[in-house]
Amino acid sequence: MSILKKSTFAALLLIVLTTLFSCELNSEDGRWTPMKWTSDRPGDPRKITATAEGGTYQLKCTNYGGPWIDNVTSQDTTIFGASKEQDSRHIKYDWYDVLAKENTFYITLLPNTTGKERKLSIVVTAGDIFDYVEVTQK
Repeated sequence: MSILKKSTFAALLLIVLTTLFSCELNSEDGRWTPMKWTSDRPGDPRKITATAEGGTYQLKCTNYGGPWIDNVTSQDTTIFGASKEQDSRHIKYDWYDVLAKENTFYITLLPNTTGKERKLSIVVTAGDIFDYVEVTQK
C-alpha cells in the first residue's frame, strides 16, 4: 500500500472510531427533570381556567433558573419568543400578555366579551427542557 492510501485509511478509521465513541453513555441529554410549578391558586398550576372577566395569573418554576417563553398559541395565531417582533421574556398580543420575570410567569388576560371560550397554550423552556401551560378563558 502506498503512503497516501495508508494515510487515507488511517484518517477514515480515526473518523469512524471518533464518531462511534464520542457520545457518553451516561449523557444527560433527554433525561432532564420535568419542570415543577407552584401557583397562587389551587389545582394544577399548568392548567388555568380563567373567568370571562380576565385577570392576572401567576406561576413559578421551582427547579429551573430563569425559564423563558418558547411560544404562545391561541386559536388564530402562534407567536415565537425568538422572533424579531417579540421577546422570549414578554409576549403581548390581542387579548393576552405573558411576562417571564426570573422564575415567575405572569399571564394577564383581558375580559372575554366574545361569548365564546378561548384557549391559550404557552410553551416554556429552560434550554433542553420544555413544558406547557394551558389557559382556558370562559
